[in-house]
Amino acid sequence: MARGHNGPMKDILKRAGGNIRRVRKAKHLTLEDTAGTDLNATYLGRVERGEENISLRNLAKVARALQVDPYELLLPGGTGEQPEEMIALIRAADPATQALILDFVKRIPSWKESVLAPKGKRGSSRGRR
Repeated sequence: MARGHNGPMKDILKRAGGNIRRVRKAKHLTLEDTAGTDLNATYLGRVERGEENISLRNLAKVARALQVDPYELLLPGGTGEQPEEMIALIRAADPATQALILDFVKRIPSWKESVLAPKGKRGSSRGRR
């Protein structure tokens, strides 16, 4: 763990590190790519594992390299991990793919409604004669 950090600080460092790793991998970047010339890849690896404290200045540098806002790297994980990964993947996609994804997502509510509707109300004629 990060030197001398326990409790909430340890949780924040693990969350930030996990988010950095998740976004970095979603964008298919190496530690070296993300660290660039400003940071050391070994240091960044320790940050990702929650073993090293990261300053706000360095968090901003990493966020810039990952093309996200710094606050996004501090958001809670847990159930939010999949949406975070989806956002990173969508941001990395080309505009045509982004438009396709948006169209798909807009259709989900009506699909969900038809799938969750009681059997007799789905508009199907199965079982009727």
